[in-house]
Amino acid sequence: MSAFSHVPYHLPFPSALRINLGDGLPSYRLLRSFGKNWSSELGRVSHIPIFRPALDLVAGDHYFEGRTNRYHPPRVSLLISLSPSHDFETPLIYTCNSSRFDGLSCYIHHHSIPKELPPSIREDILDYIHDNGVDLVFFLDALDAFFFDSQKPTSPNPNTIPLGNHQ
Repeated sequence: MSAFSHVPYHLPFPSALRINLGDGLPSYRLLRSFGKNWSSELGRVSHIPIFRPALDLVAGDHYFEGRTNRYHPPRVSLLISLSPSHDFETPLIYTCNSSRFDGLSCYIHHHSIPKELPPSIREDILDYIHDNGVDLVFFLDALDAFFFDSQKPTSPNPNTIPLGNHQ
């Protein structure tokens, strides 16, 4: 009887990660978005940035969960999946009841971070808040801050105009 031997297949991890920022501002904004965690100190908002570079392209996910209390399960989650392979003009948006917890799951698939939380997702979250009598406005505030910050990258020079605001 022959024994099956498992040989793990490993791709070599590059010693110096080279990211192509030649695509300009969207790539820079996306790369910069993975450098900050938006989780709240009280544990009511959890943010997990997942950086997944693909070859030399910037890609990854931002996963958010909103809880009424740090010890309770999430009530709302949002996954923003960002990849250059998402080749469509407007974000693909989907909202449904979560299969993991008693609450709402929202998804955004796009090649870059949208300028703001899509209105349909905001309305779905507000409807969920109203229908279930839970306080999750802080979750929307955290998401608004995330989207605003992702569009207004700061510079180490305080006298510069934020990117994208040149008139």
